[in-house]
Amino acid sequence: NLTDISASFGIWQLDKLKNWELKRSKIFAKYIEGLKHLGVVVLPKYDDEHSKHLFVIKLLLDKWQISRNRFIEEMNKRGIGIAVHYKPIHQLYYYKNKYNFSHEDFPHANSIFQSILSLPVYPELSSNEIDYIVDSICSISETYSK
Repeated sequence: NLTDISASFGIWQLDKLKNWELKRSKIFAKYIEGLKHLGVVVLPKYDDEHSKHLFVIKLLLDKWQISRNRFIEEMNKRGIGIAVHYKPIHQLYYYKNKYNFSHEDFPHANSIFQSILSLPVYPELSSNEIDYIVDSICSISETYSK
């Protein structure tokens, strides 16, 4: 159930969905074009059915001298907010305690979690800001890739 205020925001946003989807598609295209030459990241594959609400890249950690967290710090130093999606279930407090999950029981999930991050994807992101994000990733790559 939505509150009245939340519902009013939802109704207001309905008219903007197509425009936002188009903007996010352009953001995805610019990211792909600007980063596809880097051999140190894996870019997302997407089609017209993709919601394009997250642009998740995977750092190929064996090709980096720094961790994902350090990469995020380097981006933050440049004024770029990076998100991490999503923490594996076995690391969440409730599931870890309820089912006695051990960190070592899920090496693949741990590895993926330590190597992925989400780049900014919001409709008001300007072309110059996208270029700055791409240039920053390329610069960090030049400095910290093996």
